[in-house]
Amino acid sequence: MPLIVDPPPIEPLFLSPGDVWRPGDIWPPVLAGDNSLANVAVVTCHFNPCAYRAPVRNLQRFLQRMEQDALPVWTIELVASGEAEAPPGQRVRQVRSQSVLWHKERLLNRLIEELPPSIEKVFWVDADLLFDDSTWLMRGAAALDEFPVIQPFREAMHLACDAGELEANTTSHETKAMVSIAHARRSHPARSEDFGWAHPGFAWGARREILARHGLYDRHPLGSNDTLMVLAMTGSWGHPLVAQFPSGMRRDYLKWAEPFYDDVRGRIGDISGIVRHLWHGSLRKRAYAVREQILREHNFDPAAELVQNIDECWEWTTPDSPLAVAVKTYFQERREDQR
Repeated sequence: MPLIVDPPPIEPLFLSPGDVWRPGDIWPPVLAGDNSLANVAVVTCHFNPCAYRAPVRNLQRFLQRMEQDALPVWTIELVASGEAEAPPGQRVRQVRSQSVLWHKERLLNRLIEELPPSIEKVFWVDADLLFDDSTWLMRGAAALDEFPVIQPFREAMHLACDAGELEANTTSHETKAMVSIAHARRSHPARSEDFGWAHPGFAWGARREILARHGLYDRHPLGSNDTLMVLAMTGSWGHPLVAQFPSGMRRDYLKWAEPFYDDVRGRIGDISGIVRHLWHGSLRKRAYAVREQILREHNFDPAAELVQNIDECWEWTTPDSPLAVAVKTYFQERREDQR
């Protein structure tokens, strides 16, 4: 295996004066006099390998809205090079990786492992979302008493470029409405795996015990891990996404997915409410079909081609391999600052 040179570790950074972080600490402190969410955590992450501007703006808006709604957030940021992008005043755990790939679930796994023992319910939320109803977290936490996993919304709206905070520009072809997985399974079961309509990601919540046993699947280097987790929740091993994987990728995924299914077995919930997805480039440029073809063309095997660095983040075992170059090109071609 090629030698991986570990990046210099970054000590956990808290931009609020006087903060000191230790694994297991209550971070941030529970609001005085309010214990209703004392055992609940919201986690998010930020990584921006191509230094786009839109994701930084979205992160700022997301964190501002969460602060406005008095909902504490644990944040982990991957700093590829240069300065951190998280806004001042937010508590941020920083780590490094030199490799361009999809880091989201690996970062979240790192952060979830470090949550204090008192946390029993965890919500992982993309840092480009705005919830219409500030009670979503309280209602979502209650729903986890019934379901092992939930999406804390029922409808989702992709906002157009420059759309207002709570108004979608319906004249734009970039704006589209979607629904939660649970709503799709209830209302139109035949379309529940139409992931252009039933959204497999955005925001999820789960009981901590499930995440402690399995973690999130974090080894798809181009960003389909949320879809793979939904397929695992429902035991949909025959889905074309899985069936067409290279053998090493399929083997790695099923090793994680089968025991995860045993804990969920299709018991997926949601709550009423709308979440708005802030714009960061054309949806067409996500090229969902093309990115799966990249893995097939290069016979991707996570066990052979990914390794953890000193910060427990993924690095390519061969940084200049054709696959690593193709993945980097994919992210560059997303052009998240262009309409």
